[in-house]
Amino acid sequence: MARMLSLDRVLGGLRSIDWRGLGVEWVVLHGSLAKRGVGRDVDLLIHRASVGGEAVLELSVKVADSLGVDPDQVDVTEAREAPCALLREAWRSGIPVYEARPGAAREWLLVRVEVCNDYELSRRKLGVVEEAARAARRRWG
Repeated sequence: MARMLSLDRVLGGLRSIDWRGLGVEWVVLHGSLAKRGVGRDVDLLIHRASVGGEAVLELSVKVADSLGVDPDQVDVTEAREAPCALLREAWRSGIPVYEARPGAAREWLLVRVEVCNDYELSRRKLGVVEEAARAARRRWG
């Protein structure tokens, strides 16, 4: 079983990483560590100039090594690939760890969270899911 991690220890380790050298524009810590100050894993939302699965896996391993934890305890998500729920969580309770340009993470997240909220409102108003279910029932019986 993974040991509990403290926010102070994790933030210290994360802030010692050369994020710029890794091509990262910003990093936000979210999840239980950001909300409660303790947790069993490290949840990071990152934004890089280039996107790729190998890059995210490589970052997870580097973070794990830096923190002295098992790689399974590190979850790195590229912001452009994150679902709305994760973006909202990072916006509400995330802790900026690194920003190449101060305020970059908040600005980026604000725009995406607004788009997510607009989409959810429109989806509810238009009854998109319900209409799709009715159409499927009509077609398939």
